[in-house]
Amino acid sequence: MTTAIEPTTAAASVTVNITDVPARVVATGLAGAETITVKTVDGVDEIEQVAYDDNDTAVVLTATKTPIPIRVPGLYLFEKGVTAGAVGLFVTQS
Repeated sequence: MTTAIEPTTAAASVTVNITDVPARVVATGLAGAETITVKTVDGVDEIEQVAYDDNDTAVVLTATKTPIPIRVPGLYLFEKGVTAGAVGLFVTQS
């Protein structure tokens, strides 16, 4: 398991190149309505787009929706806002 964001209460973002799929992304410490948004980063201009699942629902990590699977290799941007408790983000690639 690789630490993508060290547990912190501060806002943070990280871009991760996921090459080995399926991968799992786990957030620890999220509470209430706190979320970590997931975006894909495409092309040489690094265009950021919200990631969607098979049901056309935006992919976010929440207190009750972690871990999430990543089935398509590529660059992913994970963004967390300020949180009440320390929240970390971890990636496991197969």
